[in-house]
Amino acid sequence: MSITAIRDNEQGSTLLLKYDPWTDDLPHVHVGSDDTIFIHVSKASSVLEQHLTFGSFKVKVTIDKLAYPDRGSTNDKAAIGD
Repeated sequence: MSITAIRDNEQGSTLLLKYDPWTDDLPHVHVGSDDTIFIHVSKASSVLEQHLTFGSFKVKVTIDKLAYPDRGSTNDKAAIGD
């Protein structure tokens, strides 16, 4: 599953998080008032790629349960739950 962001009047999108889902649960995404994009995933098998910035926005990823934390690769480190 991939979560991407796109700016108004732009053609392409930017990958924020790519992961192998563990369940059919959809991620929750919202933008806070402090220019932070919050991504919450309840369960994932592994994280394949993640980025912690999108232009001037910070990206905060929280994954409650991660089955295989050492599988995949990440470009930045994020807060991943137990």
